[in-house]
Amino acid sequence: MISIRIRLLILALAVSSGFDARADVPVPARVQNPISIEEAWNVVRLVTTNVEQLLREQRSTEVVDQMSLCSPALRLIVRTPTPNLDQTQRDDQTMRAARSINLMARDSMAGNQAGVEAVFVEWKKCLQELGVGFDAKVLNGEVFHCVDHPDVVFLEAGNLCSECQRKLHPRRIPYSFVYVEPVSPSVKVTANLSKEIVPGKKVEGKLTMRNMKGEPIKKDDLMVTHSKEVHLIIADSELQDYQLTHASPAETAGDFTFSFTPKMSSNYRLWVAVVPCATGLQEYVRIELGNSKPETPLPASEPSMVVNVDGYQFQLTIPKGSRSVSSGKAGEMQMIRLRVTDAQGLPVTVLEPFLNAFAHVTGIYDDQKTVFQLHPMGGDIISEQLRGGPDLSFKFYAPRAGTVRLFSTIQVGGKSITAPFVLRVDPK
Repeated sequence: MISIRIRLLILALAVSSGFDARADVPVPARVQNPISIEEAWNVVRLVTTNVEQLLREQRSTEVVDQMSLCSPALRLIVRTPTPNLDQTQRDDQTMRAARSINLMARDSMAGNQAGVEAVFVEWKKCLQELGVGFDAKVLNGEVFHCVDHPDVVFLEAGNLCSECQRKLHPRRIPYSFVYVEPVSPSVKVTANLSKEIVPGKKVEGKLTMRNMKGEPIKKDDLMVTHSKEVHLIIADSELQDYQLTHASPAETAGDFTFSFTPKMSSNYRLWVAVVPCATGLQEYVRIELGNSKPETPLPASEPSMVVNVDGYQFQLTIPKGSRSVSSGKAGEMQMIRLRVTDAQGLPVTVLEPFLNAFAHVTGIYDDQKTVFQLHPMGGDIISEQLRGGPDLSFKFYAPRAGTVRLFSTIQVGGKSITAPFVLRVDPK
């Protein structure tokens, strides 16, 4: 039996970290509540790998989000009998592992990279000791699940979901719930438009997606994020016309259709935002629409944190202690707060769910080579009857210094409204 002291310590882990489940890449319920020892060790292994990645990128403040996922898994590991191991010894191992999680959470929230790194070494030692007595297949095995029915879990590849007959994918946990550094793309996309781009004229388009082997990427191969598999960011080359939409599967495998109505006559480009099931990581694929032209840098713009659009005022602030600052800082986790008021300055509390969120914020650097998306803290908004506002908070990580155009989209009365901001990101 596990001692009461150990039970209380492990239970405290799940509530002390402040983990906020993200809607961007959903964390399956079976990750947060594994029901088999194989699943428990799979969570621990994936999280440990993720922490190593965060520490390499000097992003220790996000370690707390990862380590909090280990608490339920650790409880299950502790309850599983192992042969030839004294319970007193197991209790000591468990106490040290639990203490490591708590210490890493503390140092992570304090931004103490060196402290997290030191305790992480101890954490890996504890895992080696806890793993004694378990089969290597249990310690290192994959877990295959259905992205639509995450409760359908197998420990072997090649099975189909019993609910929808879709193929199962290896379960993955993104190493960051805020920003993932671009990696070698796993998706190739081409786009074709039905006609030339003319201001005010609706144009339809088709996307063709392939993996690196040239095989079609189907709906089943992509995770659903904010109610859709394929999100599209569409903008003209001068970032005067920004649109957020999505693509839908076509009859032909690997094809997706979309449409938009341009406001400008200049060249347009789009970013295809997808999360392949194979990696569990957000990818943005940039595509030129229409006749391409040489890259031209955008004119310098001063920071703009207050914007008036369609009778509403949008204000962005970056809290810094007891004050607010008007610029972000590269390589640091920060909070951004969006406040929406009406023409009389009264708070707007009727923001409607749009793609499962009360607001979507897209960041595009001036060179238009780096994009990212932010969503309010708190997870998906499932009920269409819920309303939000006037204040929304976002976790924000700027990968590098420069000028970033931020586009915040809300929905009121069934109408989408986008407010453009300009943010300066200072060097680290």
